[in-house]
Amino acid sequence: MQPYTVNNYVTMNGRIGYNVTDHVTVALSAQQFNTSRLYQTSAPPVERRIIASLTVRY
Repeated sequence: MQPYTVNNYVTMNGRIGYNVTDHVTVALSAQQFNTSRLYQTSAPPVERRIIASLTVRY
């Protein structure tokens, strides 16, 4: 196995949510929105992720 140098990196994550009612929340989370691809290991790069969520409490 060959050594592999990973450059320094910074990730930026964010989340925005909205309470539709007292029991329903919608949210959008973005992980690593400052770059579309990030090399963290010698494996393939990690891709940007955007996740939508709906939370219902009863």
